[in-house]
Amino acid sequence: MALRVLHIIDSLAQGGAEALVKDMIPRMRRRGVDVALAVLAELDSPFERELRSQRVPFLPTAAGGIYSPKHVFALMPHLSDFDLVHSHLFPAQLFTPMAAMLSGSKVPLLLTEHTTQHRRRKKWLHPLEKWMYGRYTRIACVSEASAENLRAWVPALGETITVVPNGIDVQKFQHAAAVSRSSIGINNGNCLLLYIASFQQRKDHGTLLRAVAQISDVDLLLVGDGELHRQFERQAESLGIAQRVHFLGARTDVAELLKLADIYVHVPVFEGFGIAAAEAMAAGKPIIASNVPGLAQVVGDAAVLVSPGDSEALATAIRRLIASPEQRLQLGGAALRRSNQFSIERTVEGYIELYQNILARTET
Repeated sequence: MALRVLHIIDSLAQGGAEALVKDMIPRMRRRGVDVALAVLAELDSPFERELRSQRVPFLPTAAGGIYSPKHVFALMPHLSDFDLVHSHLFPAQLFTPMAAMLSGSKVPLLLTEHTTQHRRRKKWLHPLEKWMYGRYTRIACVSEASAENLRAWVPALGETITVVPNGIDVQKFQHAAAVSRSSIGINNGNCLLLYIASFQQRKDHGTLLRAVAQISDVDLLLVGDGELHRQFERQAESLGIAQRVHFLGARTDVAELLKLADIYVHVPVFEGFGIAAAEAMAAGKPIIASNVPGLAQVVGDAAVLVSPGDSEALATAIRRLIASPEQRLQLGGAALRRSNQFSIERTVEGYIELYQNILARTET
């Protein structure tokens, strides 16, 4: 009988964790794993449509947004149908063990920890955090930096924590063909910067916009959406760069946009891994990235690292790359070579082995 696994995630908005789930599930199914998906907020996003087109089963969840406690009760009757439940992101990672506890389910729980920091790391929330993480049979961190930070936050987790690095469809990004400038409304010869990230505070689009305002001969492409979208549009207007900042929304042609870009910029204030940065490496792009744990280890020597939140340093790094085609070529080549270690096939293999190990220990 095929291994039955349920993935639970907040949504399939365009983000790193969501991209990982979107890329892993079809490959797991091709490997013979019977995978279903529960999404707390269905958005009819490109990722969601892609999985539905591949006939991935979506289980019903509750109305009321991702933080609705009704999701706990919606999940409860389904847990016993699976051999293992794999959750991603908060609050899905809280509702999953709550549903298991209230239903009396003994199904093993696996959590992927996608980041190095989060707003819940406050002393008064520590008892809840310790309980939540402690309910998981294993916790797979996307990087060593993510694992180190989680061990420091909840030392009692000990051997529960392992590392399964994220992966991408390397071939897709290596072999994509660039879209045309005119197709996205650009008719000048400016250097094109690209940043792929949801509009959240931690992704720090504001610092990037302030850097772009200091450079006259660049256009910035922003792919993604989120709660702060309009705030950053207003910031671009106030900085006088609205005509050079292109808000492209959620896209299905990310690989083709990466091929078009001259420089990829990834500047969050913290980042457990950085899937979009790995995709940019596979596209052979020179990268400027925040020097933060997790992300810095992913890009290695294939990027120029800058201090997070420093718009002056970021502007300087952009100017230097624009002025040096040789450095751009060198970084792009290093990025392309480095990307091969982040294949989604390797990640899928790592998770299937982890599933099997969890179930073998549970059965003994």
